[in-house]
Amino acid sequence: AAEDLQALAQLQDMVRDATLRFDELVEQKKSQVLMQKEVQKQEQFEFKEHRRVLQQKLTEVSEYQKANAKVVKKQTAEMSAITSELYEVKQAESTSSATKTRLEAELSALLKEKQAIEEAVADRSQGVGQRKNEMTKGLAMYKERLGLEFERVDDDTLRFIFTQIDADHPSRPYTVSIFVDKENKYQVPHCTPAVEVADILRSLNESNDFGAFIKAVRRRFQDSAN
Repeated sequence: AAEDLQALAQLQDMVRDATLRFDELVEQKKSQVLMQKEVQKQEQFEFKEHRRVLQQKLTEVSEYQKANAKVVKKQTAEMSAITSELYEVKQAESTSSATKTRLEAELSALLKEKQAIEEAVADRSQGVGQRKNEMTKGLAMYKERLGLEFERVDDDTLRFIFTQIDADHPSRPYTVSIFVDKENKYQVPHCTPAVEVADILRSLNESNDFGAFIKAVRRRFQDSAN
């Protein structure tokens, strides 16, 4: 019986030791599993981070390629523009001599035209001065006989004042103004009192006989007074 009890005690000790070792093994396995999970978790994090970095680098490379494509396109356009400009410069150089000759010919023609205009202006000024002189000479001849006086209204216009027209009012003034226009023609802007002088003026421009014009105007004033 003592031996059986001793054997039983040994068996119990063996079971207890086995249970302890099993529990320790279980705890050890649990620790290993937890550690493996942490390792896997860390590896997954690192993998995701590595994948993110690679994706970012891929994006940067793509953007760099796009930027380089734009740069290449811009450089190509600039080279094309430079080539075109060089061609135009060469064309301009090849035609510069002809252009210079043409410009010199145009300048010569313009100078000749300017000279012709200056000569025409000088001739016109001389003609206007001649007509003014003729008007003045005509006045001197008819002043005393016709009761005629004149006054300068402005630089280009003379006003003729007739008296001794109306027998009842011999001092009453009858006036007509005359000037020479840009076409070297006589014009009558005012006539008081108003009488028809268009035909007389036409004759004056055709004949340039200023004395005849003064006589004809006086007769028109006399007709209107009677």
